[in-house]
Amino acid sequence: MKFFDDIKTASEHKTHTIIDARSSDRFNCKVPEPREGLRRGTIPNSVNLPFTNLLEHGTFKSKKEIAKAFYMLAEPDEAIIFSCGSGITACVLALGAELSGYKNISVYDGSWTEYGTLTSGNMEQPKTWTKDELLAYILIYVSHSDLNESRKETAYILSRVDKNVYQRVYEQFEKDNDYQSIQNIIEAVNTHDYYRNDLADLFADIKLLAFADGGYNEMEKAVYSNLKKILKDA
Repeated sequence: MKFFDDIKTASEHKTHTIIDARSSDRFNCKVPEPREGLRRGTIPNSVNLPFTNLLEHGTFKSKKEIAKAFYMLAEPDEAIIFSCGSGITACVLALGAELSGYKNISVYDGSWTEYGTLTSGNMEQPKTWTKDELLAYILIYVSHSDLNESRKETAYILSRVDKNVYQRVYEQFEKDNDYQSIQNIIEAVNTHDYYRNDLADLFADIKLLAFADGGYNEMEKAVYSNLKKILKDA
């Protein structure tokens, strides 16, 4: 069994081959994670072998087919750590590897649920943002519509998202120009399934932020209208 510190060391120093059992789409950040609020992503220097590749009609394929799948990724004497979403399907790969003659194998218990929670994503890739990161970015964008984020606006944002989320999102926002900010918002919105109620809550947050410092000026109204159109069209 491996834990967070073990996987960080293995990833950074490439001491083990890390094999992820999630689907190809999840591994490549093409679809959201099934757990609400969990960001998309992969453990650095890991490779993908969906656990379903070893199965046929709910049971293991032949030993020859299973061994072939592993030999394409690692030599039999290599040290391997298996990961997945929560540590369950990684065990399918671990059993398959054992049946194929691999000896130095282990499972990362926390898997992506733990790793993705304890590490921040690449803020330069909006498709990996969580909904909280997207909310923070939108609210920071609105608060700067008059070129100045007031203390009350900051306090409102911090009432809606964690301080660590706010800080890393703010650092990215400062790097972006206005055009990049809009493109980031569009890309991030398109990666999440926003239903009508979700959008209504988001619009309410934007308005409450605008009123946080006691006013709702023309610039904020224009930004609100523009964002509303963008979010509905996304």
